Amino acid sequence: MGFDEEASYAAIERQAGPGDRLLLFTDGVIEATSPSDEPFGLERIAKTMREGADLDAGPLTDGVLAELRRFRGGDPTRGFEDDVTLAVVDFTPASSARARAAFGPAGGTRSDRAVPPPS
Repeated sequence: MGFDEEASYAAIERQAGPGDRLLLFTDGVIEATSPSDEPFGLERIAKTMREGADLDAGPLTDGVLAELRRFRGGDPTRGFEDDVTLAVVDFTPASSARARAAFGPAGGTRSDRAVPPPS
């Protein structure tokens, strides 16, 4: 993983609960290109997620990756220009209860904090 000493990141905090879904992916997913050099982009990943909204996390992850391969031309020998990592996390009543037990009432909160550059 590369770090940019000049980078600045905003803090984002959201409450997650049963029925919520979190999608994590590397830039290699949205920057992957078609044979005509068109990027997959955020709109396509959002559309694919909406179309698979009724799927469990595992099949949805497989579906998004299958759509990405199809978009790239379906040629299994055509590699990606960058790493491609995708994770779908579903918040279920049991996972939310475990989080509350481990972390207190805010157990379902996801918090991303800015990391200051080294001085």
